[in-house]
Amino acid sequence: MKFTSTDLAEKLEINPTRWKRWSREFIGKDDKAGMRSGYTRKYTYDEALKVYFGSYLLTQVKMSAEEVKTILGSLMNWLKKKKDSDVKEWHIYIREGKITKKGKILTDFLITAKGIIEYNKTKGESGRLLYTESYCTEVIRTVGDMKPEANLKMIHPAKIVKEFNTKLLVE
Repeated sequence: MKFTSTDLAEKLEINPTRWKRWSREFIGKDDKAGMRSGYTRKYTYDEALKVYFGSYLLTQVKMSAEEVKTILGSLMNWLKKKKDSDVKEWHIYIREGKITKKGKILTDFLITAKGIIEYNKTKGESGRLLYTESYCTEVIRTVGDMKPEANLKMIHPAKIVKEFNTKLLVE
């Protein structure tokens, strides 16, 4: 299934100009679909999801376009691999940190995922509620000798994908 910019902007409730700018930013220019070419760019489901995910990181997580471009490729590749996982829910943690490259201090990102496999709520002997969970962790993106800072961001990818699919009416 392919989508046009106009359809996506309307269904996803995003300003069409913003959608086009973000799509150029996150998936690149379409050489065939220029202003005077008479050709309309068609987006695959994966391309549209990547732009939507990028827009979420920009608007909701308050990352800059450069920061989003830095992590979006790693994040989307990892999400594709985890589609049919036995994990009930993933939480993705993005940590900003500083690295030194060629004598310059640069900002980069460490991305880890926590996968909830099982979650239980029981009453203990004292009557107090006890919560237990089984989980796994994975590193999605790592950077050499990064020194993480306190700036931690968490996202729930399943909620973002579900919202995207609901708005597009795709199941």
